[in-house]
Amino acid sequence: MRTLRKPLVVEIMVTILFLGCLSGCTSSQHDKNKEDKSSINAQADTFLFPGIEYLLPSPSEVLLTTLTEDITYTQNLTAPLGIEKKSILSQFQALILGVYITDLSYHIMFQEHQASTSCFTSIRELSESIGIGSALYYEYFKRVENNSNSIDSIDVIYRDFSQNTFLTIESTGNKELLSLVALGSGIEAMYLSYASIDFKTIKNILLSNFTGHRVIFENYYKNFLNYGHNKPELNSFLKDIKNIYSMFGKNVVKRNNTTVSKVKDSHFDINDRKENTYDEKAIKMLGDSIVIVRNNLINLKYQ
Repeated sequence: MRTLRKPLVVEIMVTILFLGCLSGCTSSQHDKNKEDKSSINAQADTFLFPGIEYLLPSPSEVLLTTLTEDITYTQNLTAPLGIEKKSILSQFQALILGVYITDLSYHIMFQEHQASTSCFTSIRELSESIGIGSALYYEYFKRVENNSNSIDSIDVIYRDFSQNTFLTIESTGNKELLSLVALGSGIEAMYLSYASIDFKTIKNILLSNFTGHRVIFENYYKNFLNYGHNKPELNSFLKDIKNIYSMFGKNVVKRNNTTVSKVKDSHFDINDRKENTYDEKAIKMLGDSIVIVRNNLINLKYQ
């Protein structure tokens, strides 16, 4: 059984947010130069969060943040392959694509080559169904074909795909599609983390894991809502992810604990400290809700 040794969560979160901001800012500036300004302003008027600068850390970066130390690879934890053959609506195909991209990163992290290859095949089929196969074909799929006899080369290509797939999709100019893929990827990353946690020992888990979930999910959620908040076909799905968003806001918080003590006359000692706080039962409910939404998604309950 392979296990994952994870660096310090705080250090990774800082790196992820920095990298995500760079990619978001760079690509956003590139799009602003390409798109007509009047069109941008008209579209922004319909957004729920018009000022958001979304962060898109790669799935492998997210997994390093949200998986706890010494996680054992579980073969049946990832989504079953073949969903792409049953999914009909393009929105849910894009969400499933995001799920598979995270699963690919999970297999890669544990050097499971056969599982990575099978997952990559499904990713290719879904990409073609959604209409972005050409954008990814020469960049990644063709490279895999040309290096089919070299496991080492294919592993490098898979890792490169995991790191850069969001930016590649964004280069097509379809930000709505990207918002769906990213949210599906984020949901799967949270699921893999929660499904790997033994809640009997939750008190030994750093709350920074849950805080990391919130930071990532909040960006994916808001970016997705800008494009999907008024889509009737997404109503049931929207209701469930809004519930998760609300639970994060209520149950994963930082509280200011400021104390003032009198030392001498007219002299006070002010101790201002912030603490991550959580309710064990509430966190368990949050984790269970994420598992339900993820399973509903891969079982096509929302379409």
